[in-house]
Amino acid sequence: MREQWRKIEGWEGDYYEVSDRGRVRSKDRYVAAGKGGLGEAIRRGRILQPAVKGNGYHVVTLAGEGKRQQHTIHDLVLATFVGPKPDGQVARHLNDRKGDNRLANLCYGTHKDNAADSIVNDVRPRGSRHGMAKLTENDVRNIRALKLDHITVATLYNVHPAHVWGIRTRRTWKHI
Repeated sequence: MREQWRKIEGWEGDYYEVSDRGRVRSKDRYVAAGKGGLGEAIRRGRILQPAVKGNGYHVVTLAGEGKRQQHTIHDLVLATFVGPKPDGQVARHLNDRKGDNRLANLCYGTHKDNAADSIVNDVRPRGSRHGMAKLTENDVRNIRALKLDHITVATLYNVHPAHVWGIRTRRTWKHI
């Protein structure tokens, strides 16, 4: 399938386009050049190289007509191909890879939908994979099966009695 390019709205002069594959390009344009800016020179269009922000999202800087703004690529793709973001919605990467800005991998949804994606894609550490976990999945099953009081079980597993209570009432370790 051919890559589709569309104009990015909100930028005068038809300077920029975004593709359904998550790429952004500038278009050929004439700029002021020479002494006093009286002449013209052509600035060739090119695919823009995205920067990766500290949060992992890919961004590009768009400039023209006296303004300069940084935009996340996923927001540009969705706004151009799907439409404006509905109130209370966020842009979701369905596979949880922040660098995969293809239209097929993006959609609008709620924060709750986004969190559910991270569980389905096994991105969010849960259980013994969490860096602060003291217990394993087997420990949790044993804690639920033991008929001893919370304090005794907490002493056996070197955790706080409130943690034992949370496990037994399924407020924590819900996935087991």
